[in-house]
Amino acid sequence: MRTIGLLSALTAVLAQAPARVADVERLSDGIRLRTADGVVSLHVKTDAIVRVTFAKEAAFRADDMVVVGPKEAPPVTWSTSSTAQAATLTLPRLRVTVSRTDGAVTFADASGRTILAEAPGGHRITPADVQGERTSHVQQVWKANDGESLYGLGQRQEGKLNVKGYDFDLWQRNTVVEVPVFVSSRGYGILWDNTAPSKFGDIAPFEAIPASALVDVTAQSPAVRGFDGTIVAPSTGDYQFQTYSNGWTHVWLDGVQQIDAYKQNWATEYDQFKVRLEAGKRYPIKVRNTEGTTLELRWKRPVLAATSLWSEVGEGIDYYFIYGPEIDQVIAGYRGLTGQATMLPDWAFGYWQSKNKYNTQDEVVKTVAEFRRRQFPLDTIVQDWQYWPADKWGDHEFEASRYPDPDAMIKAVHDHHARYMISVWGKYYPVTANYKAMDAIGALYPTTARDKTKDWLNREYSFYDTFNAPARTLFWDQVNRALFRRGVDAWWMDATEPDLVQPSPPTLESTKRFIDRTAVGTASRVMSAYPLMNSKAVYDGQRSTAPDQRVFILTRSGFAGIQRYATVTWSGDITSTFPTLRSR
Repeated sequence: MRTIGLLSALTAVLAQAPARVADVERLSDGIRLRTADGVVSLHVKTDAIVRVTFAKEAAFRADDMVVVGPKEAPPVTWSTSSTAQAATLTLPRLRVTVSRTDGAVTFADASGRTILAEAPGGHRITPADVQGERTSHVQQVWKANDGESLYGLGQRQEGKLNVKGYDFDLWQRNTVVEVPVFVSSRGYGILWDNTAPSKFGDIAPFEAIPASALVDVTAQSPAVRGFDGTIVAPSTGDYQFQTYSNGWTHVWLDGVQQIDAYKQNWATEYDQFKVRLEAGKRYPIKVRNTEGTTLELRWKRPVLAATSLWSEVGEGIDYYFIYGPEIDQVIAGYRGLTGQATMLPDWAFGYWQSKNKYNTQDEVVKTVAEFRRRQFPLDTIVQDWQYWPADKWGDHEFEASRYPDPDAMIKAVHDHHARYMISVWGKYYPVTANYKAMDAIGALYPTTARDKTKDWLNREYSFYDTFNAPARTLFWDQVNRALFRRGVDAWWMDATEPDLVQPSPPTLESTKRFIDRTAVGTASRVMSAYPLMNSKAVYDGQRSTAPDQRVFILTRSGFAGIQRYATVTWSGDITSTFPTLRSR
């Protein structure tokens, strides 16, 4: 009985004792500690860059799809210290502290001033089944800083310079380029190392405005999509509004025009704005859409202020904190991680002449000659698409009746001291020998072929898998044989999202279905890096063929690190309106 009494007393004492704090493990490049939810690791990259990972197990290692350095970085002196509450990693310019109870990471400068802090419980890993793969959704949440502005995330249509407080879907498509990095007016940057479709901000979807909040609605005529009405906010706060539309769309709220945007009928896309509304107050709203077939209006109610990145697939959270405090220093740190921008040829900074499209060899030669006759400056002329036979997209060959002597044409351009850029797609029609060669090594996305999907010219097609290393080599070999050996100077890499889905516009779900599986994983795991690997194919190929010649690639899409492949990202198929110019 006495033994039982002692055990009961001991149990009572242990129950009242504080929970055991996380153990701290010193690594060769930082520290690691286990919390109740997983394992947090801090890795020193430079005196101003720290990599943060969080996963369920210590063995987590993210793919190095994006990060390539920094190379030959000077050694960094760092130290660690611990208290009962936290472990601290101290660098010459940074102090990074990890809570020993919940693993939340706080970044401070050398003086101890907080720069950025993770929210408690901000490491979120949610088991999920994505495209038949048992994996996880991953999300990191940071506390929002008052008075802070955030910039980046790539190229978007909404025209928002400061992205703080907005919620965006991040996935590649024509005119929208995902680059998962942002910089802050507080002098830091975050590089999110994940190649899956992602979200910035609150991950809840926009929703239809309920009837209780949208009243006194008067619809317009069928020729003019839209309505007049009144918005009544159920609570006070910042509301986001989003239109998904084509044609010419206008939205006025409380007498202020918030959206003035034009998009082609086949390029339906989002526009977005944010306003503060007071609970119970009535705000007039007017929506108009002309020349279009699609108009949807949604909103998102106020949410707790925070900064967040979420990805559909990942075994763990993986990001880099880059400190400046000057923004130029942050960008330099980003280049150190993802690769230095390649030196472009000097003529690439001159004047280019392009149109949709030159149809014959004669047009190209005469255009260059006319520029010279009039003494207008000209450095490059661009041959856009459909120089190939109509039924042989992907063979990269000039159609003989319109381009009888391509070598002579390119020589004539060079003789006029200009350069020749040409449009090249990773797209193939089944009748071409290049399609058959790609198919023979299993390097074409099979869904389009199986479904006999047709493009806007009513022909079946497929795209090659840029994640397949032998396919990248084969792609360059095909381009080299047909074009580079003739003297082509530069590459207009079109549809590099890739533009797999017809009819347009694509959706995320349809794009994932058409890509399905790649050589390195599901579309949902890696699809954001498609344009990165496509540019790698051409850059590596040309450098191996002509190591003393600089490469130049104009690409319609991009990703973190694409600057190391001699690329410039163009705007995609935007419209020629002043609102479009302003949003750029």
